[in-house]
Parts: sequence; structure tokens; C-alpha cells
Amino acid sequence: MPPLPDGGRIQDGTDAVGNENHIVQELLANGKDSIPFLIDQLDNETEINRHIVPFWYRVYVDDLALIVLNDFFTDQTELKSTVPGFDWDEFLERGKDKDSTSEEIFRRYIQKHGRRNIKERWQRMWEQNKDNIYWDNNCSCFNLKK
Repeated sequence: MPPLPDGGRIQDGTDAVGNENHIVQELLANGKDSIPFLIDQLDNETEINRHIVPFWYRVYVDDLALIVLNDFFTDQTELKSTVPGFDWDEFLERGKDKDSTSEEIFRRYIQKHGRRNIKERWQRMWEQNKDNIYWDNNCSCFNLKK
């Protein structure tokens, strides 16, 4: 997989160096069927040897799956999740810690709660909302029907 964007959302179409990201395009082409596939990867601790997430020291398949899920449910402001409680900082309990990197917040959460907790929370969200999830062209993200 090519490097992820340094800023912005992965679904915006290009990687960190401006190339089209064919894997992301394939996930998007599969629509919301990609969501359970990504959730299934949230306990895959296979290390990815390439540096595909800028500024992260290590990357595992489940890390990448969470990053993609998070981006797919992030609205056009790049700050707000379309699922309450699922934006990166709130989901991973950043609190008032503005000095730690996203990776540090993520690793701290895993140490405290484990990777299984992340998968279980996403699985519950999927089971509760799968019939109400749709691709919202206005924000280029998955959203929930009201």
C-alpha cells in the first residue's frame, strides 16, 4: 500500500506523495461491504514493513484498518466523526493531552484496553447501525441515516 496522506482523509484519493491510492479506491468501490472487512482486520497484528503512515514508528495491519475506518467516517471538516464517540481523540480517550502524537495516544489506549476492545466497539457500532450506514456524497464519507 502506498503511504497515507500527511493530512486530510484517505478517501480523498491520493497518498502522501500525490499518487492515486488503488487499494483505497477498491475499498470505496465495495461500498459499505468494506466496513466489516476492515473491522475483521482490527485484531491482525501483522507488522507492515513499509513506512506507510507518516511519522509512525511501527505500523500493523490492524493499525491501518483503524486509520482507514476512522477516515471513512470522518466528515469533510476532517475533525468530526459521523458516528458519535468515534472520532480519533474521543474514541482513544486522548482527553486533554494535546502534546502526544496520534500514535502515542493509540499505543497508550491499546496498553490500557487491548486491541480486542477496539474491534468489539467497532463491531457493536456496525451491528447497531449497518442498515443505516450509507455513503454520503456531500461529505465524501460514510454517514448514518437520521
